[in-house]
Amino acid sequence: MSLDERAIRLINDNMVRKHHASKTAPAVALGIIEKPWTLVDVVTMKEAFLKRMEEEEFERAFASQFASKSGVDYEC
Repeated sequence: MSLDERAIRLINDNMVRKHHASKTAPAVALGIIEKPWTLVDVVTMKEAFLKRMEEEEFERAFASQFASKSGVDYEC
């Protein structure tokens, strides 16, 4: 099982799936989140995370290429 698969399983087990005894997700029962997440919520968050990582990678590559030509460090 890959790290992504384990992370999705952990999120599903604790934030999406309702426990039979408490009738709600464990994270809700512990007060970590207000209501159980849906699988749509999980997929949307993962897509947003991957998009942000891709944008940051592009910005780093662009900044390093630009900085190497000008000799100026544009990192924040």
